[in-house]
Amino acid sequence: MARTAATPEQRAQIRDQIRQAAAEVYEEKGVAGTSARAIALKAGMSVGTLYGYYANLPDLMRSLWAEPV
Repeated sequence: MARTAATPEQRAQIRDQIRQAAAEVYEEKGVAGTSARAIALKAGMSVGTLYGYYANLPDLMRSLWAEPV
C-alpha cells in the first residue's frame, strides 16, 4: 500500500526539523563535523529523507543563513 503524500504543512514542519537539527550539529561540531549523516541522525530520519527536502548539504546550510532557525 502506498504512503499518502505529506501535506504542505507537514513538509514545512519537516524542513524546519531538518534546519533545527542542522543548526544544532553545526553548533556542536563546527564545519568539519557537520555532515548529512549527522544532521539526519539528529533529526531522527534517514539521509535519503533529508535529501528529499534539500538538494545537497550546501543548500541546507545556506537555508540557515536565509531564515532564522
